[in-house]
Amino acid sequence: MRPIVQHRVGKKWKTWDNGSHHEAHVHEVLSYRVVVSNRGVVPLTKDSKMVLTQTVDKKIPVQSVTISSGRGTCSTTNGEIRCELLATEDIEPGDRLATVDINIAITKEYERLPLGSIHITNPVSGAKHSDSFKVKTTYRPDSIVITADNRIQPDAGGKGEIDL
Repeated sequence: MRPIVQHRVGKKWKTWDNGSHHEAHVHEVLSYRVVVSNRGVVPLTKDSKMVLTQTVDKKIPVQSVTISSGRGTCSTTNGEIRCELLATEDIEPGDRLATVDINIAITKEYERLPLGSIHITNPVSGAKHSDSFKVKTTYRPDSIVITADNRIQPDAGGKGEIDL
């Protein structure tokens, strides 16, 4: 089993190439997804378990870790994300075991956000596969400035409104 890390681009998920950079902004939530797929040549048999782990700096709030497809349980303790994933059927080569969605709060600037590699471990054989990614966090400058002037009159007796 190998992890494939994805990140949101608008409303879509895009695969994060190992070593590629991504930028996130302070006071926003960074959402990323780990797709756990059978990249081997042998099926993973029904009722097999795999364990996903990632260490996150304790100063970074993990808002949520959820399994969006597949079965299992996830927990976060002292900066350690851990998900135990269960195969409810045989997982053939190329098929997906589970998808785990992770959301963390960005609270300050980092040249490289202290997120550890994501590991998928087979607790029976001890086989482990990993993936990592880099995230730079920055403050987003104010992008919109609206100056309201009460001297502006709507045309033809209409009504002028501004929603923020």
